Amino acid sequence: MAEDEEKENKEEKKEEKEEKKEEKDKKKEEKDDKIKEDRTQQGRVLGHLFFVANKVRKVYKDQSESKAPSTTPKAGTPKEP
Repeated sequence: MAEDEEKENKEEKKEEKEEKKEEKDKKKEEKDDKIKEDRTQQGRVLGHLFFVANKVRKVYKDQSESKAPSTTPKAGTPKEP
């Protein structure tokens, strides 16, 4: 009888440990998924910011070239005396 109770107690303790471990693993997995999702979102935002920055840079460059004539001679153009 005492041996049976000890075996049952050991089994219950094992089951409790396994359940706690499973819960811990599940929480860790959820946390990892959230971190991965956050990084993905940050990557999208950064990608969009770089895209917009490149567009702005291109527009600014085009505007500055069209407004002010270049002071340096371009290749293939003769110099004025």
